[in-house]
Amino acid sequence: MASHQAGAKTKASAIELYQQGSFKKPSQAAEKLFPQVKALGEKYGFHFISFVAYQTV
Repeated sequence: MASHQAGAKTKASAIELYQQGSFKKPSQAAEKLFPQVKALGEKYGFHFISFVAYQTV
């Protein structure tokens, strides 16, 4: 899978997870969902490179 496709699929999955939850603010969701989003990204071939990658979510 091309890098941009992996990123797009990871982003779509992150948005879906966010919409399924009930969070007080986006930063709370990012912190809580990051492990799942990271695992999905790796499955799709997308790798977060920042040490504060959860802020990317």
